[in-house]
Amino acid sequence: MIAEPALLSAHLDAAIHAIEAQGARVIGADPLPELDSVLQVMTQDGDPAAIRGVLDRHFQPSDLLIADHLPQVPQVFVSDMDSTMIGQECIDELADFAGLKEQIAAITERAMQGELDFAEALTERVRLLGGLGEDAIQQCLDERINDMPAPARWSRRSRPMVAARCW
Repeated sequence: MIAEPALLSAHLDAAIHAIEAQGARVIGADPLPELDSVLQVMTQDGDPAAIRGVLDRHFQPSDLLIADHLPQVPQVFVSDMDSTMIGQECIDELADFAGLKEQIAAITERAMQGELDFAEALTERVRLLGGLGEDAIQQCLDERINDMPAPARWSRRSRPMVAARCW
């Protein structure tokens, strides 16, 4: 589970008692070495859905994974950015910012209809946006692009763990 360290320490004892009241035996609940925002709770028996419910009630907001084995930290994380890691479609926002929204939308629609493949559509859209200066792109990013809350939280909290494993 990934959560703020203060939240983890403040609610851990109550969460352990609640998990055990659900019929599971907690055999360990410790932060990962050098990562006080990552707590590993090990149980025997118990219903995974009930355990998740207890953890959700005691540690909001948090991100958690329930597994029947020790999870491995991935060496690489790959994700779509637009509307997944950030809340907007970046190329659409840049197009609107540059006054090209309708032209970019028409290219996107042609691609969605199968008239252009992905590479052709991307090339056309980037060509239209090619005149945007770096300062305009940065201003658009600063004013219009927002992180999605859960992925941003995961990224901030897992960065030390992933960096420690990858470097």
